[in-house]
Amino acid sequence: QLTTEKFSVREAAELSVAVGGSHGSGTDMEVFGPVVAEKFNLDFGMTSDINEAIEAIRDGGRVIARMANLEPQHKGIFTKKDHYITVIAATKDEVCILDPSWTSKKFRKWEKEGLVRTEGTLVYTSPEVLHDEGIQIHPRYYIFRRKKGMHK
Repeated sequence: QLTTEKFSVREAAELSVAVGGSHGSGTDMEVFGPVVAEKFNLDFGMTSDINEAIEAIRDGGRVIARMANLEPQHKGIFTKKDHYITVIAATKDEVCILDPSWTSKKFRKWEKEGLVRTEGTLVYTSPEVLHDEGIQIHPRYYIFRRKKGMHK
């Protein structure tokens, strides 16, 4: 957790529209991310490097990962189109994800077997699977961290 302040989905949607970060079909994190970071006194960064994203998570940050299934060779593990997920924990072998479109059936399809595992609403996969699912998108990862000197 990066902040103790409440920020409802409705408040987030309203702020995104107000700052031009909502484009009808979704949210533009390059516009919306810096505004959210400023609102909660966080640092914000963007990268397409999975190792940098994992390092940020292991250092207490959180990462919004943009997933896309724009090419036929991709399995569409998280989406059949374009979708954001939150990476909340990571090791060198596994990442833990909160998926806002999670359902109890979403990850039970045969083509996803062995690529993800779930524990309740938490989804686990390898950093490689996570990275491959967003390979066509740049930047892929939006990093939020506490500002230096802020207590954990």
